[in-house]
Amino acid sequence: MLVCDGEPGAEIYAAATRKEQARIIFDEAKRMVASSPALSAVLVRFKLNISVDGTASKFEPLSSDDRTLDGLNPHCVLVDELHKHKTRALLDVLDTALGARRQPLLWIITTAGDDSPESVYAQENDYATKVLEGTIEDDATFAFIATIDKRDRWDDLAVWAKANPNLGISVKFDDLERQANKAKKSPAALSAFMRLRLNVRTSSAERAIDMEVWARNGGKRFDPAEMKHRKCWAGLDLSSKIDISAFVKLFEPEEAGGRMRIVPRFWMPLDTLEERAEKDRVPFRQWVDEGYIEVTPGNVIDHDEIERAVLADADEHKIDSVAYDPWNATQLAASLLGKGVPMVEFIQGLRSYSEPTKELLNLLASTKLDHGENPVLKWMASNLKTHRDKNENLMPHKLHSTGRIDGITALIMAIGRKIQPAEAKPQHQMIIL
Repeated sequence: MLVCDGEPGAEIYAAATRKEQARIIFDEAKRMVASSPALSAVLVRFKLNISVDGTASKFEPLSSDDRTLDGLNPHCVLVDELHKHKTRALLDVLDTALGARRQPLLWIITTAGDDSPESVYAQENDYATKVLEGTIEDDATFAFIATIDKRDRWDDLAVWAKANPNLGISVKFDDLERQANKAKKSPAALSAFMRLRLNVRTSSAERAIDMEVWARNGGKRFDPAEMKHRKCWAGLDLSSKIDISAFVKLFEPEEAGGRMRIVPRFWMPLDTLEERAEKDRVPFRQWVDEGYIEVTPGNVIDHDEIERAVLADADEHKIDSVAYDPWNATQLAASLLGKGVPMVEFIQGLRSYSEPTKELLNLLASTKLDHGENPVLKWMASNLKTHRDKNENLMPHKLHSTGRIDGITALIMAIGRKIQPAEAKPQHQMIIL
């Protein structure tokens, strides 16, 4: 990028949170120049600068603690150890500055970080994963993640090469073995070994849905009219009025042992569409144009429009019951109930969520669901993370899920209505004191 890319006045930066970290890449480049007569003939080396006088190009280390980052015109940026970045400030400044170049490159290098959904590392890692899985189409992004597979044992020597492609060359096997032996005796050492040597994110939450399993439950996009007068169960998740709301129907199979069909509907306010698309880095506008998301006028969701849609669906299909999260939805649920829609409050907690969440995963594993290749629901499935307690109870972990999961939450609530046993009559208990 400095010498061979034909870019006049190329600016190359090795960027990190601290100058010392940024100099790791820069100093290695200086050593490469010193060991190459061909490079030494065209490059001039200084303490913090490598220059090409003939093209007015330069390579320098850069950090977030520099006095100013204004006025940069980078052709290539090498961002090191992203998991150490506390904010997006440096990354966003450099990414934005690339816009003036004809063929810029932003190269990010990092080992795994923690799973805080607000961390820069988690956001970029999740985006890269979605690109690799095909959840998001982005031909401008190339991602490579070296890590062990989910079901691999961390102490299995045979899988270490997955996370260490240069094993036996720059990474020494006996050193990995030494650290693994230490990890067997120390929880702190195990956490460090998993993250720094096997590139496994540390978290109390686990990603719930394997996207290969999700893909096996796909099929052709179908017309909801095909399910006219068919029995279904539904879940309604009304988010805050500036985000996505979801109404998901789960239809019984056409024949015994067949696949159940999922028909989701999503709503967003029109005026915040572009802002949300930029923040979430997903093609909301495309999904609106393709009919996967409905928009309501203004900058907040019109609950009256959602009510009209639910009533229309209730006339079209045989809705057994609609589970709803009472947060934000109590007034709408009361209105729908008064108009004959069987609304059932879904208590938010492990006790209510555990069985339907497990059932969702079981149905996916046995390919008993047909999600109709809905891209919005696919994106939300890829975002879902779950929390498991000591009793193996399971529920969606909204705080650790990166991105929206409203559609999957509504689907779980619909499954909860399907597997819910008949309401038992109140039992009277005699207490003897």
